[in-house]
Amino acid sequence: MKFEELSAKSQDKAREVLANLLEINYKRDLSLNKVDINTLGHKIRDAFVALENNKLILGQCANTSIREKQNHALTSNPPDCRGAIGIGY
Repeated sequence: MKFEELSAKSQDKAREVLANLLEINYKRDLSLNKVDINTLGHKIRDAFVALENNKLILGQCANTSIREKQNHALTSNPPDCRGAIGIGY
């Protein structure tokens, strides 16, 4: 699903989330690069698509250790368990 296919409310909230996270990342690192911005944007879009499609299962990764979560990153299509939108631990 494309970003434009999300409901207007989801698009607005996704933009708000992206703006807030970019601000947080900039304050932390004092820089932003195009790759990180695009990656973050895609993860936010994917999270909102999952929410609209009722595919997000709360706590789906709650019982997974950080080490297991990191190991999942080495597989082809791992579930993103690093937070609701895929950043930080």
